[in-house]
Amino acid sequence: MAHDMGEIVYYVVTKLGAAVGLIFLWLLYKLFSERRRFHGLPGPPHHWLYGHLPVLKEVKAKLPADVHINLVHAMLARKYDLGPIYYLDLWPSFDPQVIVLDPALAAQTTQLKNLPKHPMYKFMEYTVGTQSIITTHGEQHRFWRKVFDAGFSSSHLASLTPMVVSRVNVFIEKLETQVKTGDVFPLLPLTKSLTLDVIGRVTMAADFNTQRQSNEIVDAFLTMPKYIPPFGFDPIKLLSPTRIWNARHYQIKLNTLIGQVVDQRFRERREGRVGPNEKSLVHLALDTYENMQESKDEFVVMDSDFKKNAVDNIRAFFFAGHATTAASLCYLYYVLDRHPEVLSRLRKEHEEFLGSDPGDVGTRIHTDPNILKRMTYTTAVIKESLRLFVGAGTIRNGIKGFNLVDPKTNKHYPTYVGGPFPIMVRAFPIHRNPANFHDPDVFDPERFLGQRAAEMTKDAYRPFEKGSRDCPGQELSMMEMRVTLALTIRKFNFKSVYPENAPEVMGDPAYNVMFSSAGPAGSLPVRVSLVGS
Repeated sequence: MAHDMGEIVYYVVTKLGAAVGLIFLWLLYKLFSERRRFHGLPGPPHHWLYGHLPVLKEVKAKLPADVHINLVHAMLARKYDLGPIYYLDLWPSFDPQVIVLDPALAAQTTQLKNLPKHPMYKFMEYTVGTQSIITTHGEQHRFWRKVFDAGFSSSHLASLTPMVVSRVNVFIEKLETQVKTGDVFPLLPLTKSLTLDVIGRVTMAADFNTQRQSNEIVDAFLTMPKYIPPFGFDPIKLLSPTRIWNARHYQIKLNTLIGQVVDQRFRERREGRVGPNEKSLVHLALDTYENMQESKDEFVVMDSDFKKNAVDNIRAFFFAGHATTAASLCYLYYVLDRHPEVLSRLRKEHEEFLGSDPGDVGTRIHTDPNILKRMTYTTAVIKESLRLFVGAGTIRNGIKGFNLVDPKTNKHYPTYVGGPFPIMVRAFPIHRNPANFHDPDVFDPERFLGQRAAEMTKDAYRPFEKGSRDCPGQELSMMEMRVTLALTIRKFNFKSVYPENAPEVMGDPAYNVMFSSAGPAGSLPVRVSLVGS
């Protein structure tokens, strides 16, 4: 019996040893296969064993722990004088990364060739669903993009201006409360509540009133990003039962709650309670559904597949439509505080176009919603703030046989070597590249005026990305920022109040950090006072 047990143990140990040996050999093969992929490709110093992990660690060690990866990429480019493109070998901690710094190469990636999105976008399915225009490709993406384009037309956005004004007036009430206390407070939660109220109306024809009360859909959206799978190698978090359960729970919750909104809007249409000019995204989806039916009298329950597509796209627009604009508003107040000469000129333009009484601005905008577009300096200030602090971008998947070609040198850069490379076109490293913008860290709205704007490098400015997959809500975002500035900038002074020992990146304590999207460090602590007080 003992002899038999010994044989069994020996057999098991032998097999386990063989398995471990095979795994070791595979890992060794994988390691050197990955390292060989980067031979002869531009990038920082490459270690034969560790790839680019040492230089990445070195650069990150000198930056705050919460800094956004876009800033890491920009700092790597500066430290090692990289460009117009560079490659990072980060196995096994991360997928490889190809960082595009040149606008012409970026255009080849997203506008001319329009490479497919990288599988990494599957991570976004947790927040925006599997069937949204963010996560789908080809005909499905084109179909839904066309459905929703009418919701962002210039004429429709002009009709939304009174709604945005009303939401900003609530924002003003919240600021007035902060003025009375005199306390330092994080501005980002207030701007998020404002943009959530706007996007709730735009997407679901709903008044969430998030600035005054909690809302179940909003709470689920704001909680969900805590449970998305981690980027990079973090098996403990990736396999955490708590994370997995919560991620699934909030996906189901969002699908259920937004599905209920879609069903309610469906019933309202059948009861004749929706006007012919309603262009919220939920109604644009339902318009499309009705037009696809041979007879409107034949259906009383929506097709489940169509409803799934509608729900996921509403999730996508709701998520993407609030976070970036909220952060951009914070950065506008931040740069204006740091540049009083720009603030003074901005206020003069507002007085010239909108009258001397800030209390009349809302009425002026109601009368002529397009007046804000004629305020060229205001638009230049917004664009320059976006240039400095934008967190947007895209990650595309390389294709075998397709190279990016530098038009200046005719040098070819592969997008596929032993497998596709993730091609990262991120606005921040491009905008902060001195080859694209003179003094790239300097806030200078004059870049976007007159001859300087005309001479700007083609495709260098891309805060909303470019090509067929650019941000469909970019004009809504610009309109929100224009309206919010118009109603607040002559009423309030915003003073950023970071601690004296607060870390800075590229001269800014309000550097980009990452949660659900890029935003200012510390959520931008400010103190607000009334102008003239």
